[in-house]
Amino acid sequence: MTDDEMTVLMIAAQGESMAPIGRWKEPLLALTERRLMKAISASNYVITAKGYVELSAEEKERDGAFAKALQARRRESTDLHVHMTVLGREIVFDLVYDPGFIADVVTKRFLEHNGACEPETVHLMRRVLRPGDFAIDGGANIGFFTMVMSRLVGDSSTGSEGHVEAFEPSTVNFKKLRINVECSHAENVTVINRALWSEDTQVMLHQPADTGMSSLAPLQGTLNRTPVGGLTLDKWCLAYDQKPRLLKLDIEGAELHALIGAGQLLTRGIDFVCCEMNLPALDRFGASQMDLRDYMAGKGYTTFELRQDGGRPVPVDRDRRLVPEVENFNVLFSTVEQVHEAWEQPLS
Repeated sequence: MTDDEMTVLMIAAQGESMAPIGRWKEPLLALTERRLMKAISASNYVITAKGYVELSAEEKERDGAFAKALQARRRESTDLHVHMTVLGREIVFDLVYDPGFIADVVTKRFLEHNGACEPETVHLMRRVLRPGDFAIDGGANIGFFTMVMSRLVGDSSTGSEGHVEAFEPSTVNFKKLRINVECSHAENVTVINRALWSEDTQVMLHQPADTGMSSLAPLQGTLNRTPVGGLTLDKWCLAYDQKPRLLKLDIEGAELHALIGAGQLLTRGIDFVCCEMNLPALDRFGASQMDLRDYMAGKGYTTFELRQDGGRPVPVDRDRRLVPEVENFNVLFSTVEQVHEAWEQPLS
């Protein structure tokens, strides 16, 4: 990447001109992310591929510069073309690949080694999402699962166009998310630069070099702390006639707070909740897997273990503590009846 191109990236972050820059003495990745995270303001906004919400002129200029910088870096690399066949269904989309962006590298590695990021989650989405459904991606990162959901709930051939809402509080990730959504023409996706939380208030986002690990709790290795807008799903979805079919949460230990903020929705009945159990991250919030599971049990949900091969999820006794081989893993919250119906019905 040339110095001029890096200058564009810095302008994108600060929204103002900067003096030309010389050789960097720090690794490009770490410096880029530090500069971006320190410079970007805490303004939060919503944007979709269709442009439902207008951005301010300053935000448009900043986003345009950021996109231009990414385009410049794309000349040095190849976009990541994702083409998966999951339980007989083809899922195809593109991601802008930047070899200097940690989340892109991790996504590429998962695809090369496992055929998908978190196969158990992809199989669940394929099994339960139908054309016309409404799904929520909490902690969308750069948009891999957002795009999987977008393809599964949208069916242009039948006119059954479902909708996906993707929440990502990190402005760095959010911009990659937005570009990836637009790159694949996912017009049924809305991306929201806000954090899911237990109340509508400002929260502090702690961001390390790997922005996919950003947390609302203090985090070792934090490079920057940024105030962001927190919201509850209960208030966000208040005017919606359609309830979410699937809620996916991967928000680095804040899952219990987000579910408390979705208490009314859960009472009405979200059919399936796919939730990461990141034990060290939960601990940073003073919570545990049993706290999270007990809360969901109080809302009428059973905990299920997900299987990487897409087999029927296994219910977990309420008193049995899950002891996985890794510190973070995904579980399903649903009911025995919903799981039975989803795994018995023929796939379209």
